[in-house]
Amino acid sequence: MAKKDASHDEALDQANAADPVLPSPPNDLIVLQQGFARPVTNADDETFLLYSLSRPEDDRAGLGFVNASSDTLRVTVALRHADGHPEIAVESIDEEEQMQIMSARYKSRSRGKGGASSARSRKARTSSKDQTPSLAEVGQVVVAIRQNTTSLRSTVGDTGSVVWRSSLSLASLMLRQLLSPSCETSASAPPLLQSHSFQIARILELGAGTGVLPLLLLAHPDIAAPNVGTTWIATDQAAMMPLLRRNLDAHHLSQTKEANASTSCNQSSGVRLGSAELDWLEAQQAWESGVESRRQRFRSAVLSDFVGRSTCHVDKEAQAVEDDAWPDLILASDCIYNPSLFAALLATIDLFCAPNRTLALIVCELRSAETVQLWLSNWLARGSSEDRGPNTNGKWCICSLEKEMLGHMMGKGNAAWVAWRTR
Repeated sequence: MAKKDASHDEALDQANAADPVLPSPPNDLIVLQQGFARPVTNADDETFLLYSLSRPEDDRAGLGFVNASSDTLRVTVALRHADGHPEIAVESIDEEEQMQIMSARYKSRSRGKGGASSARSRKARTSSKDQTPSLAEVGQVVVAIRQNTTSLRSTVGDTGSVVWRSSLSLASLMLRQLLSPSCETSASAPPLLQSHSFQIARILELGAGTGVLPLLLLAHPDIAAPNVGTTWIATDQAAMMPLLRRNLDAHHLSQTKEANASTSCNQSSGVRLGSAELDWLEAQQAWESGVESRRQRFRSAVLSDFVGRSTCHVDKEAQAVEDDAWPDLILASDCIYNPSLFAALLATIDLFCAPNRTLALIVCELRSAETVQLWLSNWLARGSSEDRGPNTNGKWCICSLEKEMLGHMMGKGNAAWVAWRTR
């Protein structure tokens, strides 16, 4: 115990010894404040700090998937703290229960829309015959998620076909903060995402798996309100696309290009959740080819839903110069597990990051310290040594978020890095 305390004190001393000025991210979707983030310049030092200051709880068990026995789950996220009730609950359900959740979800979404349906909903709420509140009105978000436990057990390397606790913890944190920015972190810590920027942001999710993260976020009518212009593209490899698209379609949130072309509504407004196939190895080939036209073709095939959509990028003139489809944020939740894919994942992030424009938010559960150290070493090695300047690491500027920014559920046993390309 004394050794553990000494190690913790040493980590605190190391973290506080140098207090370098934090660089400013290129857009204000994520705000970095002194004392709540630190520049990452050395993989060994960062790994030591993570496992000293944010080490997992001793009672945490398993690899991180929440249920390996059922293919249909009800996921409930409480929006307010309640003594005796879990913040996140996962239960096995049958087909009938799934349809009930879908029905309640549809009613909740209808109440947030304008026109006759909204008027009917308001009338229904005042009727004595219909006193059922929406899911958001009772202080929780509920979704039904399909997963494929057979694939998890029988397919080597298949990890995306089930729901992972890291995605649920991240969704819970983002939901609480977007709806009430100061509710989850300490009073002085900034929220993970700035709500006003999120409402107009373009988000590209890598390794989306079942799609549980955007489905939970967009289940709340305030986050998916008609005046919100968030665009979210959930991506994964080809084998995962049927499951991902089935979940998005079941919640009436996915939009096909055919549907967009046939409607007369203004496609530059309103939340849009799309999906796209994205193989990291193919992206790596496009990036390492060095041929910009090939890179552009690859990007365009994935990012078409971003064209003409709102963006939180502040340099509007620069936006119009080249590609209008760059993401504001690349998000990867718990994708750091297979070292053989690190080069491909990093090349994919390189390919879709516009220099000094796109942010990358990489979140992972802390398991093997060796794996985390290897990931950071590979990331820091991007670019040659002569490219490096103050607060930059080659082509990348990388900052680690302190546990105070991650809330009480994610503050222990998780790491989160915010980064952007500098050239």
